[in-house]
Amino acid sequence: MQEAYGFGVTHKKAFCRAMRDSILFTSGALDLKMQGPGFYLLDVQVENVMHYFPKEHFGPKEFRRMVYQTRIRQEQDAIFGAFDCPDGNQVISNRSRSNTPIQALNLFNSNFILQQSEILASRLQRDFPDSLKQQIDHAFLALHGKRPDEHEMQISKALVQSDGHASLCRALYNSSRFIFIFKKSMKHPFRFTHPMLDRRSFLSQSGTALGSMALTHLLGQDGLMAKNTEANATSAIPIRPDIDPANPNAARQSHFPSRAKQVLMIFCSGAVSQLDTFDYKPELWRRHGQPMPGGEDLITFQGEQGNLTKSPFEFRPRGQSGKWTSDLVPSSWKSS
Repeated sequence: MQEAYGFGVTHKKAFCRAMRDSILFTSGALDLKMQGPGFYLLDVQVENVMHYFPKEHFGPKEFRRMVYQTRIRQEQDAIFGAFDCPDGNQVISNRSRSNTPIQALNLFNSNFILQQSEILASRLQRDFPDSLKQQIDHAFLALHGKRPDEHEMQISKALVQSDGHASLCRALYNSSRFIFIFKKSMKHPFRFTHPMLDRRSFLSQSGTALGSMALTHLLGQDGLMAKNTEANATSAIPIRPDIDPANPNAARQSHFPSRAKQVLMIFCSGAVSQLDTFDYKPELWRRHGQPMPGGEDLITFQGEQGNLTKSPFEFRPRGQSGKWTSDLVPSSWKSS
């Protein structure tokens, strides 16, 4: 009852990538092939710049895991872009979580959900052609991880008989048990407690701490951390001075005595290309004016690929080392 109506239940919505992968996996359409080029959920129109439009129809080429999706900055696909999909232009510590009508409409009416519901319905009828009960059982096991109870079986049979198998699959894909992640208490099996810890949260909460502990141990072994010089110190392991609880914001002694008296910071938003200064590319010179090998399928923000271009500056070996540098940096000749 708690799960069905959400009373007093702690839960969280699955991330957009996990949700899409789960839909493809349960329908049987997911392509588990690893590596290789990614796929687009956007149609690309090439003019003087690239224009992107969300795809409305999908095929086996798009039925891969979302980790292989080619993301375009500031562009979202029409369906799962509404599910707090991260923006490639921004860096944030935690992803936002929301529950909006647009998300519900996308899950219920989008061409992707309708297509996957039809695929799953065909799979159920193909695997269990003579038993409606087995079809419904398998649908619940695949999407809910459990068999339907008597009431669920009764209303599912009525839905299939009136509107077809695809309508049942569509309803299950929109159910809370499929969209949200719940966790049951081991002490009270029918009471839902805190949500399960996902991979991203586990790595963010534990990975940094474990790495810091290992680094501290290694630095201590090599004596690279400041030693505790207090008279009452009992630990022989080099540690950083303790924080004074009465004045926690007070400056503490650094690991090593400071030597710098002044600091000069230089910030450059751009710099001269290494290809025009010290990074000589003989192959680039040989292929000057030719199309880039393997670049026929590459897409850039500026449009189609142009031909390879060598540096406009002459390169020759310089100094005692014979390092190839360009005429653009004559001051480096003597120090080469």
